[in-house]
This record gives sequence, C-alpha cells and structure tokens, in this order.
Amino acid sequence: MSAIINFKMNIELFNQLTAEQAFKGKKGTYVNLTMSVEDESRYGDNCGIFLSQTKEEREAKTERLYFGNGRVAWVAPEGIVVAEKESNDEVSSVAAPALAGDTDDLPF
Repeated sequence: MSAIINFKMNIELFNQLTAEQAFKGKKGTYVNLTMSVEDESRYGDNCGIFLSQTKEEREAKTERLYFGNGRVAWVAPEGIVVAEKESNDEVSSVAAPALAGDTDDLPF
C-alpha cells in the first residue's frame, strides 16, 4: 500500500450526471472520476475528486464538477508509484497474499 487518502463527497452531485458521462460495466453503472493530490494544504485538505474530463474539455477549460475533497492521511516510506495495468493472471497472484490476511504493514 502506498497511501491512504480520506475523502468527503457530496453524493447529491451524482444527480447532475448525464447518461453520456456514465457507462455500463459487468457489475453496474460507472462514472470516471479523477483525484488530484497537491503538496500544499488549504483548510487541512490537499486532495480533490472531480468528474474526469475529455482532452477537448480540458483544452476548452471547461469547469470541473467537483464531488469533494480530502487529505492524505498516510504515505508509505517508499512513496507512491504509478499504477500499471496487469493481466488477470497477474492480478490474481498479486492479490492472493492480501486476501490471506497479511496486514503487518498497515500503519494502524
């Protein structure tokens, strides 16, 4: 685990989503969200979560739909690494130790 981030989300904003912003998955309907983490803190929060934007929306500087904010509560000494997509076989073998109850590295 590289970090723990706590969030407060305004779930009433989900009512503002359009059908184009959501997509069907195997286990339900999903929406892509983006989280930003800043080095500096304002009011004790240094993270934000908002509706993901297309390249065109970002270039047009379209206003973001913010769902909430939060703060980094803990970061591993080795820091955070960029996640890379793994095949299903690799995910199963990587996830197995965590399912077996190996929680000695938790900060609490």
